[in-house]
Amino acid sequence: MVSQNIPPEVILSFADTFAWQIDFLTDTKQGDSFKVIYEIEHINKKNKVLSSKIIAAQ
Repeated sequence: MVSQNIPPEVILSFADTFAWQIDFLTDTKQGDSFKVIYEIEHINKKNKVLSSKIIAAQ
């Protein structure tokens, strides 16, 4: 997800959402894929994230 420029806040929220199903540190393998649709709100159009929200994840 980092290589796809997904903000860290969204990555952490995604991991928390699936924490009971998968351990992202030990269970993921090369070739696994994940999908996430999210929205973020920036402060004054800068790169500072005010809030983020996951709409859908798979």
